[in-house]
Amino acid sequence: MPREDTTKHSSCPLLISGLLGTALGIAVLIGWYAHIESLVQGLHGPAASMQYNTALCFLLSGLGCLALCRRRVTLTTTLGLAICAIALATLTQYAFGINLYIDQLLLTDYLQAGTSHPGRMSPNAALAFLIFACVLLLEAHHGAKPYRAVLIASLSMIIVSLGLVAILGYAAGIETTLGWGRFTRMSTHTAAGFIILGLGGTAHVWARSPSVAYGLPSWSPATLFVALLAVGVLLWQAVLHHEENTIKRETKRAATSIQKGVASRIKSHCQALSRMAKRQAINATLSHEAWENDAQRYLADTPEYRAIEWIAPTYHVRWIVPLEGNEAAQGLDLSFETNRQAALVEAQEQRHIVITPPIDLVQGGKGLRIIAPIYSGDHFGGFFAAVFHCDQMLDEILNSYVDNPYYSVVIDDANSTVFKNEFHLKSRYTHWAQHAQIDLPNTVWRVRVWPNESMVAEIRTLFPHVVLVNVLLGSVLFTLTLHFMLVSSARADKLETANRRMALETAAHTQTEQRFQLVVESSPSGVVMADSEGKILLVNKETENQFGYTRDELVGQPVDMLVPTRFRDEHPAHRNAYMANPTTRAMGMGRELFGLRKDGTEFPVEIALNPIQTPQGTAVLTTVVDITERKRAEEQFQLVVESSPSGVVMADNQGKIILVNKETENLFGYTRDELIGQSVDMLVPTRFRNEHPAHRQGYMADPTPRPMGSGRDLYGLRKDGSEFLVEIALNPIQTPQGMAVLTTVVDITERKRSENELKSSAERLQASNREMEGFVYTVSHDLKSPLVTFAGYLSHLNKDVEAGRIDRLPQFVGYLNKAAQHMQSIINDLLEISRIGRVSNTSEAVDVNALVATIVDELKPQLEAAQAEVKVQADMPTIQTDRTRLSQVFQNLLTNALKYGRPADGRAGQITVGGVIEGGETRYFVADNGPGIDKKYHERIFGLFQRLQSNKDGTGVGLAIVSRIAEVNDGRAWVESEPGQGAKFWIAFPSQMGQQQTSTAAA
Repeated sequence: MPREDTTKHSSCPLLISGLLGTALGIAVLIGWYAHIESLVQGLHGPAASMQYNTALCFLLSGLGCLALCRRRVTLTTTLGLAICAIALATLTQYAFGINLYIDQLLLTDYLQAGTSHPGRMSPNAALAFLIFACVLLLEAHHGAKPYRAVLIASLSMIIVSLGLVAILGYAAGIETTLGWGRFTRMSTHTAAGFIILGLGGTAHVWARSPSVAYGLPSWSPATLFVALLAVGVLLWQAVLHHEENTIKRETKRAATSIQKGVASRIKSHCQALSRMAKRQAINATLSHEAWENDAQRYLADTPEYRAIEWIAPTYHVRWIVPLEGNEAAQGLDLSFETNRQAALVEAQEQRHIVITPPIDLVQGGKGLRIIAPIYSGDHFGGFFAAVFHCDQMLDEILNSYVDNPYYSVVIDDANSTVFKNEFHLKSRYTHWAQHAQIDLPNTVWRVRVWPNESMVAEIRTLFPHVVLVNVLLGSVLFTLTLHFMLVSSARADKLETANRRMALETAAHTQTEQRFQLVVESSPSGVVMADSEGKILLVNKETENQFGYTRDELVGQPVDMLVPTRFRDEHPAHRNAYMANPTTRAMGMGRELFGLRKDGTEFPVEIALNPIQTPQGTAVLTTVVDITERKRAEEQFQLVVESSPSGVVMADNQGKIILVNKETENLFGYTRDELIGQSVDMLVPTRFRNEHPAHRQGYMADPTPRPMGSGRDLYGLRKDGSEFLVEIALNPIQTPQGMAVLTTVVDITERKRSENELKSSAERLQASNREMEGFVYTVSHDLKSPLVTFAGYLSHLNKDVEAGRIDRLPQFVGYLNKAAQHMQSIINDLLEISRIGRVSNTSEAVDVNALVATIVDELKPQLEAAQAEVKVQADMPTIQTDRTRLSQVFQNLLTNALKYGRPADGRAGQITVGGVIEGGETRYFVADNGPGIDKKYHERIFGLFQRLQSNKDGTGVGLAIVSRIAEVNDGRAWVESEPGQGAKFWIAFPSQMGQQQTSTAAA
C-alpha cells in the first residue's frame, strides 16, 4: 500500500479521539461557566466532579490529536508541552504539599465534592495527562525506530488502564479506585475520556504498523501485557487501600465511642459528688453518721470508687469512707504535695469541680480524685472528694463500647498517662492510630486508639493479592498465547515464502554456476579452488599461464605442488589453521610469498583466501596475483628513497611508520628497526605531541602535496632527547593498503643559525645607527653648553679689562674653571662609554659581596654626609665577568641612589643591594627608599645625559654606562619604581655567567 494511504488510514482513530476529547473538554468547560452541574459531575452525581483544569487538558489533548492528524508538528509539540506543564505542576503540588496557584487560576471552584484541594484534578488524572503528553511528543517527532511504536502503544494502554480501573471502581462501589489516598477523585466522564484518548493512540500506531498475523502488529503482545499488568496493579492497590480505609474507619469509630463513654461516666461522677456537696451546704448540721451512710450508697452503686472523703478547709482529710484500708489517709494533710494542693486551691477559688492528675492509690494502681468545693453562700466548708480506680473504670468502659482485645488504647492528660490497656506494647499498627479529645472540668484528656493484630487480621484478606496474582498469571498466559499465535502464523508465512524462494533459487542455481564459471575464467588473476584437504577442485586460464601447468595436470592434485620446496613443510600447518577459522583475508600478512612454476622457477605472488560453502563442505577460493613487476617498481622506489639527501619517512593513514631511509636514521639517531611500525609522533617533540594527531587527521581529510607548518618553526626529536629545526614536505601516496603520506625531512639548523645571525647583525646595526644619531645630537648639545658659558664670560672679562675693572675677575675665572671641569667630565664619560665593548679586561669569578663591600667603604664619606645606610644581602651569587666593568655598574648604581634616592620627607636614606638567580639569569639590584620615578621615565633615564633633577651634580651618563655594560654581556638593565615608593634598579646577565655564592659579606 502506498505511504499516503497508510498515513491517512492510521489517522482515522486519532481523528475520532481528537474530536471526542475536544467535545468533552468544551462541554465540561461550558458546564463550569454556565453552572450546569450535570455536565461537570457526570453520571455519578456529586461524588466527584471533572475539575476545570481537567476539562482544559481534555480540550488541549483533543486539539493535539487533531493537529497530529494534520502533521502540524510545531502546534502538536506546543500543545503537548502545555499539557505536560499542567500535569507536572499538579503532581508536584501533591508530592511536595505546596500550592503553585494554578488550580483556580482561571475559575473559582464552587463544586468541591470529592476534592481534597479546590479546583485540583486527581493525581491519577494528572498522571494520565502526563503520559498522553509524552505520546503526543513522541508521535509528533516519530522516526523509523521500531521501539517507538511499542512505547507509544504501551503508554496509551496505561492511560486506558487508569480510566478503566476508575470505571470498574464506580461499578463495584470501591471508592479507592477513583483516586489515591485522601486526594481528589476521578469522575466517570474523566475516566471515559482517558479510555477514548488511550484507545485512539493505540489504534493510531496499530494502523500504521505492519501486521504479523491476524491483522496484529508484532508488538501487540507486549502492549497487551502492559495494559493487563497496569490494570492488575491498580486494582490490587485499590483493594488494599479499601481495606486500610475500613480499618481506619473502624478505629475512628472506636476512638469516638471511648471518648463519649469516658466523658459520660466521669460527668456522672462529677454530678453525684456535686449533689453531695450541695446537700452538705444546705444541711450544715449533717452528722458524720448521715454523711457516711450517703457516701456508702455511692460506693455501693459505683464499684470503681475506692473512697469518698470530706476534706476540711485546712486541707486535712477528716472523714473517709470506707475507713478500712484507708487508715493512712485519715487526717492526712493534702497540702504536702504540690499537685494536690494546686487542685484544692483551684476548686476553692473557682468554686467548681476539679479533677486531679493521676495519683498512686494506697491499694495499688492509678487513681483519680474528683474534688467538689462545699459553699453555703460565701461560707467555705471544705471539700468532698471521690477517689476512684482509673483502670477498673476505663476497662469497664472499653468493654461496654468497643471490642477491647481488638484495640490498643492510651489516654493521656497534660503531663502523664491516665490509662493504657495490656495490648499497648504488643501492637505494631501505630501508624493507623486515631485520636479523640475528652473535655473534662479543668483538664483535657487525649485518646489514642490503634488496631491490634486480631482486628487487622479480621479485616485484611488475601483477596487483593489473589486479584494481583490472577491478573499477573492471566496477563502472562494471555500474552504468551497471543505471542505464540503470532509467531506460529508468521512462521507459516515464512515457510511458504521460503518454499517459493527455494524453487526460484533451484531454478537459478544452474544459471549461477554458469555465471560463476564465466567470472572465474575471465578473472585477470589466477583462481584456485581447493577442498578442506588441500586438493585442487578448480583453476582458471590465468592459473595455467602463471604456473605453466595445464588444467588437467592441476585438478585433483594437492595445492602444495604450487608452493616452493623451502616452504612446503610448513604449508599444511598453515592450511589447517586457516580451516579451523575460515574467514576472508589476505594470506601471509607481513611476509613475502612465492609461487613455484612447473619449470622450477619462483615468482613473487599476492594471495587472498575466501571460504566457500559447497554441498561437499567448506572449500577455499584462492586468488593469485603475480607481483613481479610491482616488486621491481618497489625496488626502484626504494633505491630512489635511499639515495635521497633528505630524510624520507612514509606513514600510513593511522600515523604508523612503514618506510624510512638512511638519512632519516642519521637525522634522528634511530635504527630502521626501531622506527618501522611505530607512531610517527615519536619524532615530534613532547611539547607539540598532543596537537600532532589533530594536524595529521586534518591533512588526511584533504591530502595534497604541500609543505608542513607554513609560517612557523618545526622541530624534530632525536633519540637522545635533543631537538633540531626541520623543514618538512608532505606528499600523499595511494598504496594497496590505502592512503599513505611520504614525508621529506631536511635539517635546517645551520640555515636557521645563519639567518638568525644575519638578522641579529642587522638589528645591532640599526640600533648602533640610532644610538649614533642620538649620541651625536646629545654630544653636540651638551658640549655646546660649556662653550657658550666660556664665550659669555670671556666677553664679560674683555669688557671689564677694557674698562679697567678687575673686581669681578676672580668670580668669572671661577665660572670658567667650573665650565671647563664640566666639559672634562663629559669628555671622560664619553671616552669611558666608548671603551665598553671595545676594551675588555680578563674575565674572572667575581665575589660580588666582597666587591660591593669595597665600593661601600669608598663611599663612606658620602654616605655619612647624606646620613644614608647601605644593607647588602648575604650570599649574593658570584659571576664570571670583567671585575672592572661590574665595579663600574655597582659604583654608578650606588652613586645614583645617593644622589636621587633620598626621601623627600627627611627620613634617613636606606639603600639595599642584593642578587638572585631567576628565570635563567643572574640578577643584581640596588634599591632605595627615595621619591621614586614615574613610569614614563623608566626607559629615558638609561639614555645619555638624561637627568630628571637638573639641580643635582653629574653628567647623566652613569645609568647609560650601566645599560651599555649589560648589553655588551648579552644582559639587560631596567628599573622598577612608582612615585613615592622608592626605586629598584636591576642588571641581569645570562645564567651561564653566574653560580651560587657560598661566602658571606657585610657592609
